[in-house]
Amino acid sequence: MMTQDVIHILNDPDLIKAREYHMDRLERLYRGETLESPFYLRGIIGESNADAYKEPEKWVEESLTNLSEHAEEILDRKVFHPLGLEKWLYGVHFTDRVFGSELYSDGELFWKNGLKNKIGELPVPDLCHNETWKMAQELTLAMVNSGVKLPFFTTQVLGEPWNQLFNLYKEEALVAFYENPDGLRRDLSVVTDTLVQMHEWYLKTIPEEQFQNVCMAVRCQPRGYGQMCGCSTHLISGELYKEFIEEFDDRIFSVYKKGGMYHLCGNHTQHLPYWSKDPLVKAFQVNGPATDQLKTYYEKGRKDQILYVYFNEETTREVTEEKALEITEGGKRCVLLW
Repeated sequence: MMTQDVIHILNDPDLIKAREYHMDRLERLYRGETLESPFYLRGIIGESNADAYKEPEKWVEESLTNLSEHAEEILDRKVFHPLGLEKWLYGVHFTDRVFGSELYSDGELFWKNGLKNKIGELPVPDLCHNETWKMAQELTLAMVNSGVKLPFFTTQVLGEPWNQLFNLYKEEALVAFYENPDGLRRDLSVVTDTLVQMHEWYLKTIPEEQFQNVCMAVRCQPRGYGQMCGCSTHLISGELYKEFIEEFDDRIFSVYKKGGMYHLCGNHTQHLPYWSKDPLVKAFQVNGPATDQLKTYYEKGRKDQILYVYFNEETTREVTEEKALEITEGGKRCVLLW
């Protein structure tokens, strides 16, 4: 069991007040205000050696103990260091597993086979009896039942309708745009219905004050916003996105009070003519090649769309922190990922 010292630290009113100082600044940024200084973000995720698949309560206790050792970092006024519990069961392939994909692992890395059924015949998961989903629920309930108020608790990697369908069918999903559009739409609807159910469960189960989506350390948002990974939109034209995908993405974002964010890590600017007109699309986290297109997102996105800028020396070739501040006129509409 956690010690009383850990519980005391992670319920400290002064630390919670420090968290809310940064959350208020983030909310102001989303409202379109120009802040007195750029917004920097780098969260801290609790670590544990316990097996979260088999011992969720022990994993939570050890992770919270680890977080308590870093809790005072949230007092930093320049960089927001939100604390969080986050464990990606089956990596980025959690929802693949919910839909029945076979997964192979090497430690924390997972690979998968595509499904063998035809597009248009995707089985609807029975979430009431789905072992993968039940495992995720148990882990989340262990977080919520811990009784601590300072850390954020996150969802699993739930995916985005097209991103998820591509994971399940691989290149066959691309062919289906032309050869089986009705089947593609039917399966996109099945995926979306399932994702909506999972998002709604998380929103109902995790206290609003402590709810965040995945990658909280670099995607922390004001309360009331959702998030999806738009990675595979790299593969399709803006016209295909508008015709097939947008309505399903909007169904996910509509679960949230205020819309949501896309994580983008490739070449996605072909979708900006549509995203800039969609009131549910509130933010983009640009990563890798997308970071080097920051100027395009800043100039062609809506003036109320926020940009989270992730720097990585291996994938970001051109846009440095200095360049990002220049492009965004000193950090307007911008969260810099420290």
